[in-house]
Amino acid sequence: MKKLLIFSVIAFSFVFASSVSAVAPNWNVTGTWIAQHEFGGNFYTHANNIVQASDGTLTGTGGWNGMQNNILVGTPNTWVIDSGSLVSGDTIHFNYHYTSVETCALNGYVDAVIAVDGSMTGTWHDDCNGGRTGAWTVVSGTAIKNELCPEGYLQETASWQTLTIDCKTGAKISSNSLTNSIPYILEASGTCNWRTPGSSAGYLADADYWLRHDAYGNGWTKMNPGSIAFWNGTSAVNIDWGNFSSTNIYPIVYTPSADGQVTFYFYDDVYSDNSGSLNVNIYKCAPICQPTTEVCDGIDNDCDGLIDEDLTAPSQSCSAGLGACKATGTQIKTCNGLSGWSDWGTCSAVPGTPITELCNAIDDDCDGVADEDNVCMWKCSSTNNDYITLEPEFLSLGTNRWIYTGSAWLKGAIKGGGTGPTFVPTLADTHNCSCSQILTWLHTNLPDQYGEMNGHWKYGCSQSAIQDFIRLADEAPILTGQWLLSVNGGAYMHDMFILTQDETGALTGKGGYPAGSGPTYPSPYNWTMTGSLVGNVINMTIQYQSSYSASISGTVNPSFDYMSGGAGTGGVISWSATRI
Repeated sequence: MKKLLIFSVIAFSFVFASSVSAVAPNWNVTGTWIAQHEFGGNFYTHANNIVQASDGTLTGTGGWNGMQNNILVGTPNTWVIDSGSLVSGDTIHFNYHYTSVETCALNGYVDAVIAVDGSMTGTWHDDCNGGRTGAWTVVSGTAIKNELCPEGYLQETASWQTLTIDCKTGAKISSNSLTNSIPYILEASGTCNWRTPGSSAGYLADADYWLRHDAYGNGWTKMNPGSIAFWNGTSAVNIDWGNFSSTNIYPIVYTPSADGQVTFYFYDDVYSDNSGSLNVNIYKCAPICQPTTEVCDGIDNDCDGLIDEDLTAPSQSCSAGLGACKATGTQIKTCNGLSGWSDWGTCSAVPGTPITELCNAIDDDCDGVADEDNVCMWKCSSTNNDYITLEPEFLSLGTNRWIYTGSAWLKGAIKGGGTGPTFVPTLADTHNCSCSQILTWLHTNLPDQYGEMNGHWKYGCSQSAIQDFIRLADEAPILTGQWLLSVNGGAYMHDMFILTQDETGALTGKGGYPAGSGPTYPSPYNWTMTGSLVGNVINMTIQYQSSYSASISGTVNPSFDYMSGGAGTGGVISWSATRI
């Protein structure tokens, strides 16, 4: 027999009057609330006592309290809500008829929208004098949101997907991919024909119930599987759509256990006399936002509809460039949503422009080294305060004795009728060096001439010591560069490179034999050199790769391009060097 009832049968009495086009109610308006009916610019207060069934249908009473603009102007009257009244989605519609006093109008109705805060506004209509209408506003009481989604979730207003289930063919239709563990609302609605329309044995079907008058049921009868079932690829899987709804709307919560589609179809054994279709609206349950402080994580933490907004980016000071070119700036991080804060961005600092290196204890050319390339060879980059660097006894300076106080040169008091100093030094004269710095240089470079110079350390620099230093500093040659070294009258010609020359006159270099065969000279004729220059007197020690070495000394000419000397060690009889 066609259309057998499978597994279990539950019978319902026949209550169907007409097919209602509606969706599941999102709100419950059960309760007592006050609404104002506006007409002609005046407001009439009505009380409403409403009871809402689970399928959204409404019953109840109400009436006008005789008040116009809060002033008693008439005799109160009452009305009763009629059939066809219901809440559908976010809308409310109810029909009513007057039961007392009102002589002009017999029937009326209200159409309104329920806002997200539960307030209700719309229009009212009645049949007085051919029809009246006006604004309708609830001024006391609100609707309560129906929540099918689990705690912590809220049903999205817009349908995520709508599927049409063909009752005629039983075709399988699949949803978009659902997300594992996210709740969804499956809302089945509508009716179709499972027998030829008008069949005395019953013919209508909704998602879970068939209207039948046969041996298997009388009235709306629950089917198992229901009309709309899941298809698992091989057979039907029943969906329990719940108790019978006179609106034929069945919302249920469905939480998938894995990512993927779900497939629906109309379950029947014979489709030849079926017609029409049913619908399944799918709504997502969105997590309810609990406001917290907004952070950089790609999430709307403060629940204002914006993501990662109004954040203060982490920042830190930074610098660019070296020495005198060093500049400070700021670098910040950028919010990259789910990835969080980025690494530090580019520093905003713009380095200065390098200049030629000066002797000033500053890295003027911005290469990370101050006063390099012998710029301070014969001058001091900064000047000592002799009050600090000399012994305290210098406060009693003798005649012809000088110290630098940190701001000026100071001479000792004239004693015994002496004439005092015959010159006054300046820092320009002394190459920016104080007395203590002059004494250090003279003792280091000319120990045989100046010895320990204890008296100078105790009583200040003599005029002659200062003048000796000035002369030596003024005359000091710069020897760095390439030279051609001739030993024993040209018998041995060497390449020589003086690499460094510091402010004390210390020299370093390298070279090799024979000249012109570098930079890799035949072993063991590569050599290194150390030496010193005091005034125009030069001393050098040459160390070959082997244990062989030679020491030479001589003088440098006034133009600093030629030097020569006599016998030295290591077989040197004479030598000379010419700058290349």
